[in-house]
Amino acid sequence: MLSLTENGFSDILKRPSRVNTQSREELRKIEMMNFTDGIRFISYHTHLLKTPIIFENNKLTIGYNAENMRIFLSRDYRNAEML
Repeated sequence: MLSLTENGFSDILKRPSRVNTQSREELRKIEMMNFTDGIRFISYHTHLLKTPIIFENNKLTIGYNAENMRIFLSRDYRNAEML
């Protein structure tokens, strides 16, 4: 999933300005970790992830963006929706 992001962890993690003080400290800890430790830390601190994260094969969208979520709908459905 991270390989589909443009900016790695920063694309999937909440912004420090939008979390409480404890979560802000946890986000700072992740910045100092290597990749493997960061993945492990996030798996135990899932509250730091942006939501929703929708992932399928080579498609990824993060957050509530209706236009980006459309990529998960079949082409036929998208075309019918435009009518």
